[in-house]
Amino acid sequence: MEIHLSPPAPWRWWPRVKGPCRIQGKGVAGPRRGWRAQAGNVSSAKASVELQATFIENKPETVKWPGKPHDLDEYQVVPEAEGTVLQPLIDKVRAMLGSMDDGEISASAYDTAWVALVPKLDGGEGPQFPATVRWIVGNQLPDGSWGDSALFSAYDRMTNTLACVVALTKWSLEPEICKTGLAFLHENMWRLEEEEQESMPIGFEIAFPSLLQIARGLGIDFPYDHPALQSIYANREIKLKRIPKDMMHRVPTSILHSLEGMPELDWGKLLKLQSSNGSFLYSPSATAYALMQTGDNKCFNYIDGIVKKFDGGVPNVYPVDLFEHIWVVDRLERLGISRYFQREIKQCMDYVNRHWTEEGICWARNSNVQDVDDTAMAFRLLRMHGYNVSPSVFKNFEKDGEFFCFVGQSTQAVTGMYNLNRASQIGFQGEDILQRARIFSYDFLRQREARGMLHDKWIIAKDLAGEDTESDEARLSGIDKEIERGMQELAQSLLRSDEKTNNYMTKQTLWNVVRSSYYAAHCPSHMMSRHVSKSNGRGNMLRVGISAVVSSSSAAAWLPRLPTPPHAGLACARRRSTLSPHSAAAQPVGRDVCPHRHAQARLAALLLLRLLAAWPCRCCSAC
Repeated sequence: MEIHLSPPAPWRWWPRVKGPCRIQGKGVAGPRRGWRAQAGNVSSAKASVELQATFIENKPETVKWPGKPHDLDEYQVVPEAEGTVLQPLIDKVRAMLGSMDDGEISASAYDTAWVALVPKLDGGEGPQFPATVRWIVGNQLPDGSWGDSALFSAYDRMTNTLACVVALTKWSLEPEICKTGLAFLHENMWRLEEEEQESMPIGFEIAFPSLLQIARGLGIDFPYDHPALQSIYANREIKLKRIPKDMMHRVPTSILHSLEGMPELDWGKLLKLQSSNGSFLYSPSATAYALMQTGDNKCFNYIDGIVKKFDGGVPNVYPVDLFEHIWVVDRLERLGISRYFQREIKQCMDYVNRHWTEEGICWARNSNVQDVDDTAMAFRLLRMHGYNVSPSVFKNFEKDGEFFCFVGQSTQAVTGMYNLNRASQIGFQGEDILQRARIFSYDFLRQREARGMLHDKWIIAKDLAGEDTESDEARLSGIDKEIERGMQELAQSLLRSDEKTNNYMTKQTLWNVVRSSYYAAHCPSHMMSRHVSKSNGRGNMLRVGISAVVSSSSAAAWLPRLPTPPHAGLACARRRSTLSPHSAAAQPVGRDVCPHRHAQARLAALLLLRLLAAWPCRCCSAC
């Protein structure tokens, strides 16, 4: 028997039952019944859909099957959230999704300083945008620097701080603030020699020496001949020679984002490459530099708009509307909560689709430069949501069998290649460009992983966010911290004789032992550091990180430190012997007869430590 929907179903589920089926009143039971539960969850209203069951021997019979009403809002909130604690959170996220507009990003001290350097366009004294100066004065960090307080990067902090000191010095403002900023620069010059190249911001070799030239002209006291700067000066000359000046004046490239401080620019030609909103590739610093050189009205309108919108502290890029629309959908889906925001997701994808081009997209709409990171993410989401997009868009990022983040670029970035790999996995047969993209991106990421370089200057996280690229040690870091706290409590209960044992403590001790054993069983021994440190703190408590606790050598170091309950031991299933904390004498495993108050806790700890001391055999589950 076959059951067909008649007329066509008004919703997206299309039941097709083949094989034995029995009609029961108003319901139909068959191999696939999950749709009914889904339809029941979506609406509690009384509604039905007519179905026609065709029998081989009997005439057609019409039955009633509970279904979804025609007028049900397809994007309403799943009822399971209504009236629960989830609803306020859902409403809050929905409000945020509805207010994305052109997107927002945190203020950049570097870009704000460049905007603050713009003099009054009418020829008067002082800055054209005084709100930026006020922002700089109010956002110096306690150590005298400017930048992100949650992350310390020498390249970032030094560039931000130098830019802000230059801006304040130009207008002869806040000498004390400038003094503390210069002190930070002097004290941290050495960090530029030791910072990893992967952390270097794009265009640092050009922007930082340009700021140094301005600082020298203002008479700022700075170690311009410091050894750490020599390689930066050399790299600047190399980069300036490599920049195709003719091409950058004719064709929009990613260089437009870092124009500030570049010498010998033909602004008459460059102004023809402005974005539709008057910026140079949506960069406030590059656009501010262009405004200083040209006084262009479009540049002024762009800068004036973002200074007013962000109250003086301008971001390093604006707008970021396409970036926010596609990344928020990706995060909602990966968190498993997209069912609560179907209407908003549809609106986001419609927005992205309206600005999709055959050359790809960038982080902002109507961009004349495209990047593979945003293009790959948008391609994957658009295709998964049923939009018609062609994979030929990736040909713009392919050259000589390799893929790059920007057209004409000669390097790759981890995040760009990672999203390209994700996009390549939803290709259809015959889409060779996706096959090539998958092979290249996979090989690139594996090579970076083998060298321990799965990180990117665009993100703060050490590894790709939310993905299985971590080492075993990093993957268990959450368990690590949790067990470390438990083991510290265990050590405290063991060594503080003035504390009474209670049932709760015993249960917690045993649970920590179980978790520690599980950790040791699943984390390779070569990943575990081996160190035991003793603290002279309160109660003479042993403070031991779990990485030390779970290693066999540290277990051996622990054994003589702990009191020994008599008749306590653990037999190894393979060796058929029992390990003793102080000798190799075999003793049977007996119940705890220790008269001390912490006998149970001590016994549990010794069992764990003996287990770990014998762990290298990895012989069986009993160990």
